[in-house]
Amino acid sequence: MVATGVGPVPLTLAELLGSSNATQLPHAYINRGIVEEAFTRGLAARTHVVVFGIPGVGKSALIRHNIDWSDLIFVECLRGQQAPDVYRSVLSEAGARIKTETRLTKKRRLSATLKFFAADTERGTENTESEVTIDLGNVGDVFRVLRSGSNSCHFVMLNDFHLLARGVQRRLISDLQYVFERTGIRVIIVGNWTSQAYLSDLNSSLPSFVTDVHVSPWSDDDLVKVLNKVEQVLNVSFANDVADELIIRSAGSVRELADNCRLILMAAGVGASQAQPKAIDNIEQLHEISQQRMVRLTSRYADLLSSYLTATLYTIEGVDIGPFLVRVASDLMAGMGDQRSRAERKDKYSFDELSHALTGVVDASNEPTIAEQSRRRKLIESIAVTIRQRGASNVSVSLQSVVDAACADMLEGRDALRRSAKNLLRAQAKYGFNPPLLAYDPRGNALIAIDSKFRAFLRTESGEIESLQRIDLTPVDQDQELGWRTKWHDVIKEAAATNRWLAQNAASEDSA
Repeated sequence: MVATGVGPVPLTLAELLGSSNATQLPHAYINRGIVEEAFTRGLAARTHVVVFGIPGVGKSALIRHNIDWSDLIFVECLRGQQAPDVYRSVLSEAGARIKTETRLTKKRRLSATLKFFAADTERGTENTESEVTIDLGNVGDVFRVLRSGSNSCHFVMLNDFHLLARGVQRRLISDLQYVFERTGIRVIIVGNWTSQAYLSDLNSSLPSFVTDVHVSPWSDDDLVKVLNKVEQVLNVSFANDVADELIIRSAGSVRELADNCRLILMAAGVGASQAQPKAIDNIEQLHEISQQRMVRLTSRYADLLSSYLTATLYTIEGVDIGPFLVRVASDLMAGMGDQRSRAERKDKYSFDELSHALTGVVDASNEPTIAEQSRRRKLIESIAVTIRQRGASNVSVSLQSVVDAACADMLEGRDALRRSAKNLLRAQAKYGFNPPLLAYDPRGNALIAIDSKFRAFLRTESGEIESLQRIDLTPVDQDQELGWRTKWHDVIKEAAATNRWLAQNAASEDSA
């Protein structure tokens, strides 16, 4: 409770746990040592600061804890924006009104007439307007206006920086050097990525004017501290099994923990801090809440992984080989009423030759598919095992680590694993997961579990990955498009020719 002159004022759940649109720091915020120190070092060095990490780990809360929100211009980056669009948003948040603008070039260098309100509210003077014309494509113009305007903010925060196209990021990062050297304003970039190298290749001088702060997923121990603070403030106590379930379901996301806490507390009739203690011990109620939130997602997660892990194999079991060969390779078969000369029939093959070739073709077609399925399983297993063993402190797996941990036949599988990772990303898009559950970091050559609910799924509900695998057996005589018939024809012909050549060479060597 918050003490006032007229008695304690109960804290609401929104004040305690925060909300999606809140600009105030949640009362349950806790200091995470290393992360806090890294951020304050950047502030002390007077550099720009890049705050990065997966969603839900408290990047915005970290900034609110260390910077007065009134001293900051907050700008939300959007897909499709160019650098002038971002700068227009910065000036708009600072109090400028764009009166007119003219497109000057294809690069979207914009001339804009801006009006600033300049007022000294403490002295009670009237509002006045000053009009300036600037080029929104010129970082010098933009920050000159910011310094001369009535807004005295010292920080500009560019949130969701990862949504901008790579070329736009490169332009803005290059402009940061000018801002660092020529102005007293510092820019805080916030984005969802996990590799420190994400921005370093955009500008070779980046380390000299930017401090990187990686906000890692929360450890179970830190999440327990948040729960303890909730208990103290609200005068409630979580039963051990309820607390354990809340931690597991959070999977390293403090935002997910806050959401789950809010739901279980509301279900228990707790909406604010209270005088009488209350036990939160209905684990079945928590299971029901979790199921309501996750049932559809869990099904989609399982379907996605099952589709990704499914291998489509060809089989000749149960197939009447004779009619099939007649359909796809009748022009290759000897003894089909062909009256041409022996020389003209040299490319004809007996039924046994073609049947043997077909068996070899089916085996050869299945081998790479089985190998790919094995690579995919190892990739998903590595992430799931890591999350189960280490909590959510490590949510990425390098492809090299999968190769190193695999058997000898996987030693050349790094490129194949990389392709598998990219295939999984495409599968996510097909299933409509936006933002994605996993992301591929080409600089770290790693696959990263982004979504907290998906991490909880891998941690608790996926069971053995093998249970999600399927093998679809497709008989070779199943009706296919004409292109597939042509494929069978060509590969059978090539295999039959190869087998005959090998047999002839073996016979020649034996006779010699």
